Amino acid sequence: MKTKRYIFILFSVIFIFFASCNNTPIFSVIENEISLKKFSVEGNVLGLIEKDNNVYVANRAGVYVKNKDDEANWKEILTADRGIQKIASNSDNVFVCFESGNVKYYDESNEVWKDVPSTENIRVLYGDKTVFGYEENSGKIYKITKTGIDTVSIPGVSKLISAAGDYFLVKANNKIKLYKNGTEISGVPQNAIALCSYDNSNIFVLAGSTIYYYDSNWNNSISISKSPISISYFKERKTILLGSEKGYTEVKLNDATPTLLSNAQQINPGSSGSTTPPSSYSQYQTTLESYYTFPVLGVQRGSGDYAVFLGISSGIIQRNTGLWGFYSDKKREWNRE
Repeated sequence: MKTKRYIFILFSVIFIFFASCNNTPIFSVIENEISLKKFSVEGNVLGLIEKDNNVYVANRAGVYVKNKDDEANWKEILTADRGIQKIASNSDNVFVCFESGNVKYYDESNEVWKDVPSTENIRVLYGDKTVFGYEENSGKIYKITKTGIDTVSIPGVSKLISAAGDYFLVKANNKIKLYKNGTEISGVPQNAIALCSYDNSNIFVLAGSTIYYYDSNWNNSISISKSPISISYFKERKTILLGSEKGYTEVKLNDATPTLLSNAQQINPGSSGSTTPPSSYSQYQTTLESYYTFPVLGVQRGSGDYAVFLGISSGIIQRNTGLWGFYSDKKREWNRE
């Protein structure tokens, strides 16, 4: 009887093994239906920037660029001999900082990277208009341009968290603080984690699952159902894009009152008006919806067309960690960039 039982168990194990082999993984099914491209930008994405008519993206190993109307692969413009930490921009240049050495800026006209003087100890920078950097050794915040740095005197800083416009967010004296240049803004939510620009003067602040529009007070906000980790503003579509631990979500602003968040509406991919339209939701759902999404950027392409780029970190499925894109005027599918 024992022999028969062992034989039964053995055949059961063999059956389960072959059945699992015939169960094609979800991504294999997707690859059969949609031809997934080889990554031009693989690995964890550190940042996405739209500047002039280009989009820039960085991972630990390099910086890449392409014209936002271009269908070609991304062009690598910097190969890092030391790990890239952050990427940021002002109105003139794109900047990167590294594990060691100076901050560099991109001289676009000559297509070369150059050192920013006196930045050899800066390991963190943020910005989309004014670039702010943080020097851990001294605990100082600096305003960074291609010609050098200017100190912004803030006492007790232990972390630079985010920056947008002329604002930056820090942890100082064990509190989260918001500054416009060197002037502190009172009332900032203590769970604030990210900023993005609405225009040249005002910003959106992401704090927990709440978005605030800050101009002169904190009375203007909207709460959303996900737990976002990044924020950007897609101005041509009047849409806030938010990366989260599982996929991304959006807040559609009201056309007539875009800065009044009580009139805004959260929409998820697949909803009417979403950058992932209903016809593309099934593919997005099976491909990307379950994965850590940071950062997110939307750009306008011609008359009414657009592209959305996502940095995806898929955990143990490393072959899907990298930059993904969706083009409204092409196949309307999410694919590797």
